[in-house]
Amino acid sequence: MLEYYAEASVRLNYDEMLELLVFDHLIEMQGPGNAGPVMVSDGSYEAYKQAPDGYWYYQSRVFDEVSEEAPRPFPVLEDKEKDLFGKKKKTKND
Repeated sequence: MLEYYAEASVRLNYDEMLELLVFDHLIEMQGPGNAGPVMVSDGSYEAYKQAPDGYWYYQSRVFDEVSEEAPRPFPVLEDKEKDLFGKKKKTKND
């Protein structure tokens, strides 16, 4: 069971390819306004793997690859006429 902030997006699924029960690693942050502390994902994943003995064993990290370079040499929308949502970008003359 995961307890997290209602506005957060959290993953908790069985991944058949990895054969793991994968879920977001949650960290505590100060919520908006008077919400107090809330739990949100930090972008990393934890998991449980079922062993042949039937028990589920905890894995503190699922993906631990670190890239030396950004996956793209330049921003995707840098020279586009439309923004991410398909609207025409505003120019200095608009």
